[in-house]
This record gives sequence, structure tokens and C-alpha cells, in this order.
Amino acid sequence: MDVEGAIPLDEARWLEQQRRLKERLSPANMRLHHGLVGAISFEGREIPERRWIVDGIIPCRATTLFSGHGASGKSVLGLQLAVATVTGRDWLGYAVQPCPVAVLSCEDDEDEMQRRLSGILEAEGLRFRDLNGLHLFDRSNRDNAILHREGAYRPWEVTPWWSTFCEWAEKEEIGLIICDSLYDFFPASANQLNNGDVHAFMSALNGLARDRDGAVLVLAHPSQSGIRDRTGEAGSVAFHNKARSRLFIEREKSKVDGEDEDTGIRVITRKKSNYGVDTPDVARVEWLAGRFVRVDAPPASAPSGFFAGQAKREAKVVFLACLNAITKQGRTVSACKGSNYAPKIFARLPGGRGTKVAEFERAMEDLFSDGVIEVGAVGRHANRSKKEGIRLTQPKTDGAADPTQDALL
Repeated sequence: MDVEGAIPLDEARWLEQQRRLKERLSPANMRLHHGLVGAISFEGREIPERRWIVDGIIPCRATTLFSGHGASGKSVLGLQLAVATVTGRDWLGYAVQPCPVAVLSCEDDEDEMQRRLSGILEAEGLRFRDLNGLHLFDRSNRDNAILHREGAYRPWEVTPWWSTFCEWAEKEEIGLIICDSLYDFFPASANQLNNGDVHAFMSALNGLARDRDGAVLVLAHPSQSGIRDRTGEAGSVAFHNKARSRLFIEREKSKVDGEDEDTGIRVITRKKSNYGVDTPDVARVEWLAGRFVRVDAPPASAPSGFFAGQAKREAKVVFLACLNAITKQGRTVSACKGSNYAPKIFARLPGGRGTKVAEFERAMEDLFSDGVIEVGAVGRHANRSKKEGIRLTQPKTDGAADPTQDALL
């Protein structure tokens, strides 16, 4: 029997299905299930390696805070890190992951950044043309807040300029973003003592770090109490809690006639490290010829995680490059310790890139084990007798693959 106003059974079932689907896809349910992972899915999955921009100091996919009193050297050390990152050099003795870098400078303008970079480059024997991948933003005298909201009880949203920057960073594959300094990026209408405001701010920075699979380093000024108690803290505890790593730089003092006197040394300490080692000391540095140099011993421990493999590969690449240069000069090197011991000679070459003898020794053993190098004839002496030394393994006559193809994998 037809009922006025009734709808066909098939249509009713379809409408009910759509209602249930809409309910499952409602914002509330989507928020609940976003990021949901069943732990059983980890079974058999390879454990992801911890990644760092600076080994053990600045982790990837997180924000690191670097605080210190004004004129303590944060900005210059930040630029030194930027230079090290795009040139593949170490920073204060720590291994660095090479990647493109963006420096957002709110305190120093373009001219000042050029002056400071010029001093760093001259001291390191580099040129501006070596800084491919380093992008500088003069944000001085601009509104640099990364969040805004329409009213006190409305949610925080990213500002247009920050949204545009994040899109640009993705396009340029930026791996390290250095923000100088925190209070220029923190909204003027927000309260630095309010946990909610600080949580939203730090979440925006952490979100960028995760999206870029890189790191955000924020330079900051501590409060007076943070300077006195040497914690380097300021504002809400959420700054400390939401950062995965936190560094503090201060001037070293010594007692002279009962008075504290500046020694000229800066001490960098680790105030928090969720992922790295728990030792407080990072480095003691002093100003020398346009940049800061380390005055204490560099870290004795070998690079960890990603950097262990990177350092090992780099030493093998440098060993082969030095071997090629020596061979072209008609010289020979030996695997046995003596006057022409390869690791010792390579460590003295300009092309050795600062690689130590012990690192060359490990690389040499690996290359022998991999079948990439061998001891054999590399030429002849004046009397036509054979010269013997280290050489690349000669191709097999039976058509076997060249071992150098897999040497550096």
C-alpha cells in the first residue's frame, strides 16, 4: 500500500548509508581518529633511525631553543651553523647534516648579515659563492608574528606571511630554519606566561619542522631570573616543554680581587635533550678572527645514527679521491706502516678534507674488504722494475662486475 509522502525502500537505505558515512566523517570523529596507529602494525617494520641536523644537539622534526643574554653570540653562532650546514662542515666539532637553510633575521638587517658572514667566510677560507642553498630573510622592522586571531576566545591561526613562507620552504626543500629571535615571532596580543598561547606558538613551529622533515632553531632571550639561575628560561614552562632540545649560552666569569670578570669565553650548555645524550656541556668557545672557535676538546664519541654511516662513507670517498690524485702524480702509497703509509700521507693532503689518520685507516680496511682496492703493480721504477702499491682493483677478465660499483653503497 502506498503511503503519501513515503520514499522508495532503496532510496531510504541509500540515505541511511549516507547519514552513517557523514557521521563517520564528521569533524569530531575525524579529530578523534586522526593519527591513529595500531601498535600491531609495527611488527616486522624496520625501526626508523633518529635523524639530526647537528648530531646529538639539534634533532630533526622538532624545535630547538637557543637562549642567551643579548650580545652573547647567538646570532653569529646561528650564522656559523647555517654556513656549516650548506657547506657540509662541522659546527663546533659536531657533525652536521647538509641541507638548504633559511635564516629569518628580525634583529640584523641585510647589511649586518653580510658583514657577519664575510668574517665567518674569511676565517673559514670560503667564498660567498660557496653558500649555495643558504637563504637570508631581512625581517627587521616588520610584523613577524606567525599567529593571529580575531578575538580573545577565538583559535589561533597562522598569519598570511608565515603561511607563504612555509609554502616557499617546502618548494625549496629547506631542512633547517633559523628564527632570530623568538619574541619577534611571538604574537604581540599573546601572553608569554599563558600556557595555551605558548602551546599554540610552539605547535606551529613544531608543525613546520615535521612538515619539512627538518629542524627549527629559535634564538631567544632569557628572563632576568633565567640569567641569574642559569636556566636560560623565560615565560611559560610550555616553551621548555614543547621544545625537544634547549641550549643556553653565557659568558664565563672568573674571580679577580673578589669581583666577577669576563674571561672572553662563552659556555654553551644543554638544558634539555629529549633524544640526545644527557650530558650538560656542549662547547666552550671564544671569538677569534670573525667567528667563534672551540677552545675545549671536541666530542670524543663517534658520530651516531645517520652520521655514523655518513662519516664512514665520506672517509671512503675521500680515500679514493686521494688515491686517484697520488696515482696521477706517479707516486705510490702503501698499506703497511712506513714512510709512504697511505692513511698518514692522505691526512696531510689538501684533498684530505681534515680526515684523521684513524678514519683513513678504517676506510682503507673497509675498501680492502669490499674488494675496491688491492695491492699490485702501479707503474715502474727508472730501472723498469715494477712499482707496487695500493691501487683500484683491476677488472676481472671473465666479465665479472666492477667492485667499485658497490663500494660506496
